[in-house]
Amino acid sequence: MEIASLEKFLQERIKVAGGKAGNLGDSVTVTRDKSKVTVTSDGNFSKGYLKYLTKKYLKKHNVRDWLRVIAANRST
Repeated sequence: MEIASLEKFLQERIKVAGGKAGNLGDSVTVTRDKSKVTVTSDGNFSKGYLKYLTKKYLKKHNVRDWLRVIAANRST
């Protein structure tokens, strides 16, 4: 499993303000470092929705049982 594929998955699947999937515009950016994917939003963005998409990706690659999705802190 590569982090680049997770980044691509999120860019293709995130919906902004009820729009179509993959149409992020300037309001949401998805970036990655070596082993970290960061999603930054200008407006309101649901952390639960991001966890849902990430868990969906992990399930698709059969690694959801071994990995856990967490947030850096309570407010992010």
